[in-house]
Amino acid sequence: MSFVAKAPTQRLLAVHGWSGTILGLFLYLIVVTGAVAVFAGELRTWSQPGQDRQPLFDRPLDLDRPLDPTLAKLSENMPEAYKEEIQISGRTDGQLQIVFHGHAETEQGETEDTRVRYVLDSDTHEVLSREQGFRSEMPAPPRSALVDFIVTLHVNLHAPDPWGLYMTGILGFVMVIATVSGLILHRHIITDLFVSPRLSSRLLNSRDRHILAGTWSLPFGFILAFTGAFFSFAVTIGVPVIAFAAFGGDTDRLVEVLQPIEIVADSPGHTASIDGIIADSSARAGIAPSSIRLADYNAEAFSVRVNHLPREGGINGVSNLYDGSTGKFISIVPFVGTTPSVGSSFASLMGPLHFGNFGGLISKLVWGALGAALAYVTLSGLQLWVRRRAERPAWAWMNNTVILTGYGVPITMLGAAFGYFPALGLSADASYWTAFGFLGSAAALVVLGVLVRKAARLTRILQWTMIVALAITPCLRLSFGGHSWFELMQRQDVISLAIDLIFWIGAVWGVLSMLKLKLSPNKTKETLSVPAE
Repeated sequence: MSFVAKAPTQRLLAVHGWSGTILGLFLYLIVVTGAVAVFAGELRTWSQPGQDRQPLFDRPLDLDRPLDPTLAKLSENMPEAYKEEIQISGRTDGQLQIVFHGHAETEQGETEDTRVRYVLDSDTHEVLSREQGFRSEMPAPPRSALVDFIVTLHVNLHAPDPWGLYMTGILGFVMVIATVSGLILHRHIITDLFVSPRLSSRLLNSRDRHILAGTWSLPFGFILAFTGAFFSFAVTIGVPVIAFAAFGGDTDRLVEVLQPIEIVADSPGHTASIDGIIADSSARAGIAPSSIRLADYNAEAFSVRVNHLPREGGINGVSNLYDGSTGKFISIVPFVGTTPSVGSSFASLMGPLHFGNFGGLISKLVWGALGAALAYVTLSGLQLWVRRRAERPAWAWMNNTVILTGYGVPITMLGAAFGYFPALGLSADASYWTAFGFLGSAAALVVLGVLVRKAARLTRILQWTMIVALAITPCLRLSFGGHSWFELMQRQDVISLAIDLIFWIGAVWGVLSMLKLKLSPNKTKETLSVPAE
């Protein structure tokens, strides 16, 4: 059943097609990198040889050893200026991190956050390193340059802030338009859920598969597009506009009003047990904390904020606020504002719905699979739109561009890995060589697209390139200092083992598909005439 008359349907079809075509190639890049970024934590573990565990921001802190004696020892000779705030969290290498914060004046006369950062053994709390200085001077904790590159590419296309976020936000709105118009255009949305792709023509077969995948992924596509646009514009436009309208542009004042923390000491000078606070908060949340924040630790009264990830079966985590002087529970900290509200609950859903991290690995696998389906829908929609206009000179060049982008995005991400792993093994600048691998492979693909004009031949070259790259990537990891499979099994790192296997399974599947295509007789001739959608 059609929701609208024929003439409006044709206009909607034009909007649907052009919105996907104008920015469709960039949208495809965002969707593919987003599907990969869902597994950022797992990929960091896989790509960093020295990392024994998944990042602690993806799992609860391991706090079997009491924190009170450790905090007391570290605070004993710490200047009061560094006790404005204490943050306790995990690192990507599995160690515990305790950071004392303060503020000091730089040589340029500006006030900047200064800190003392301790890295402790997560089991014994032995101090492994101590660093002190301004925030801008502190070295970053160990991270995977490969994963950071892909995640940044997804978030802002590596463009300067805030322009990169503007671009991804606009792409999110384009995706919203495409999904909404796609929903309205489905005349038989129920039957389209179970459509059987026709074999009479490659183009008709592609069209049916596009409809099938698109129908199933429409709700997911809308969720991703809306939440992605929210993240892009909430900080870059929403916060500055509200701050300008209500506080004369003072964003710090806006944050203070939205989330004020005022503690009135019941017993000034007395400090409650932090371990007791953590135990109480863990009992309330049903899960160990992921991070802890002690604010105004140098004052008579200070607050303790204990943050928890979602427990099993939940979507949102929880932050519990305590009086650090007495250990008294004060309240649950809303995501936005001072009291629970519909708006705060709505805003708190944006993260879990966009990243798919609310159900552990299972929800990530579902989000990754749906992201791959959405990438296919985006690319197949572009191919259909171009093929139906291939006889027009203005559209003839676009067909090869779509093919090049379809295979080029995953190939260039693999190219980034080709730069990353050798650099990591040779102790070179991993960030530089990761970017070089990505840009170098992208430049090579552009040259290939210029030299090879026949679409069929270009497709075959790109397919074999991706197959070879998939097969070699795990070998690079193993060759340049990565843990062997035996070591991974000893460490019970099933995730990294599975990622290696996925690369090789993808390569084998690609070879079998190519051989099947070569051996199968071409029974039908592809036609460019397709019924209107």
